[in-house]
Amino acid sequence: NTAVAVVGGDGMLSRVAYISWYEGDGSLEVFLLPTELVGKASGGEDLSLASSLRERADNPVDYRYLVESITSRPLHYVLSLPLERLPALGEALGLPPIEVQEDCEMFNPFTGAVERMRKGMVVRDRDRILAYLLAAGSTYGYRESTRRCIPYLPLAAEALRGREEEELAGALSGTAGSFSLYPSPSDGKEGSAYLASLMLAWSGGGDIKVFGTPKIEVLNGCGVVGAGMAFKMRLEERGFRVDDATRNAKKEGEDTNDFSYQASVVFVGFQA
Repeated sequence: NTAVAVVGGDGMLSRVAYISWYEGDGSLEVFLLPTELVGKASGGEDLSLASSLRERADNPVDYRYLVESITSRPLHYVLSLPLERLPALGEALGLPPIEVQEDCEMFNPFTGAVERMRKGMVVRDRDRILAYLLAAGSTYGYRESTRRCIPYLPLAAEALRGREEEELAGALSGTAGSFSLYPSPSDGKEGSAYLASLMLAWSGGGDIKVFGTPKIEVLNGCGVVGAGMAFKMRLEERGFRVDDATRNAKKEGEDTNDFSYQASVVFVGFQA
């Protein structure tokens, strides 16, 4: 299990992915986490993912602690990627081209340019591929990047799958400063060769499932005017995204308000 952190020049996290690989069937689960999420740091204080690497980048205790708390899963490796070095790393990894899915205006954080992109364009420049996937500068940056990454990850896995481990390790070691790999205390391995083996394992041909944060709707089931909006604000302060908090709970099968709830209830819906 590895958490990938893309870190900007100011030391703040730009994007976070938590990757679980299952050796038995080679399946891969990728959780794309919003950096705004707030949890308890190892010392008990509130801390957002965005700022969890700033003070202790060489020993990411709080980042590791937050990711494990949010995902309820162990974290064996932290892979830190400097934003400005991503194009070089993308070149070394041979990232496949991308087809633009919609007309859009894209801010390129690597060049500072704003570009108009047309649906159907095929982009091969590594900085433009990454800028498009990151959705930097977009109003819906996290949601846009999640939507764009989901169909791209299998393409990237396919491109990695065709590489030899030694070739890939050589490409990684040749891009000095492009990544840092921090193993947990129980996992002593680090460096280009081991990261290459991890990447080839991830791309091994099993199923790839990608998850983002779910849509959240708050329903007022107590009858106190404004309670739903107040709870929405509390959730958003902690980095969650709430789609709606203006509706009341309804009696099952009816359009009649139901304010009889004595305790909060969370309903989780799954989509096939």
